[in-house]
Amino acid sequence: MSLGRRIDETARSFWELAGGRSPYGRPVDLERAVATALPLGVVKLPRLSTARVTEALARIGTAQWSIAVDRPLRACLVADVGVGLAFLDGSDPEEEQRYSLAHETAHFLLHYLQPRRRVVEALGPNMKQVLDRVRPPTMAERLSSAMSGLSLEPFRHAMARDAAGVATRVRTESIEGEADDLALELVAPEAERLDFSHLSPDSLASVFGLPTWTGKFLVSVSKESDGVISLFRKKSS
Repeated sequence: MSLGRRIDETARSFWELAGGRSPYGRPVDLERAVATALPLGVVKLPRLSTARVTEALARIGTAQWSIAVDRPLRACLVADVGVGLAFLDGSDPEEEQRYSLAHETAHFLLHYLQPRRRVVEALGPNMKQVLDRVRPPTMAERLSSAMSGLSLEPFRHAMARDAAGVATRVRTESIEGEADDLALELVAPEAERLDFSHLSPDSLASVFGLPTWTGKFLVSVSKESDGVISLFRKKSS
């Protein structure tokens, strides 16, 4: 399946689960839609950083993770046992938070729920016990997953960055690009953007409640791209 079709189908499925786009207005109330459609909670922390996420996870008793060098974040996703938490920088403007949530929702859909579903569909419902680490996979399950090109490893978001916040792995760049593409389609669907093609990039971003820096991507993005933005990055201010 092409990336463009995958993005379209994922966005359409999300809005079907949410009961359609129209009840959420424009700019879209994505946080309310996420609460309706997905097992994904939203946590807003001022001055978000890798250290603050680690501290928050420790307080609620989840599996621990840590990053060698603390750095500021706009957002990040933690997902396990079929549910997730999207951490947002609560001190960001509303427009930034809307895009941040769209980006992390895209990760949850594309890089956590969909791979999980593929494993269960291919190898059976008992694999949920393996994915949730209730039990280790059998040798037969390991072999079957390897032959099917499926991963049984716990979800790990693409946190690897250098000191400047730039992705250090090719796969990290790839999944960030996929999340960027779906994020735009969730908040500012291409079909709706066509109705505002006469607007300037800044005005177009304003219509959909997005930061002005996304405007040039809204007028030029193709869902067959390798990604348009890298939002899951070190904050510049």
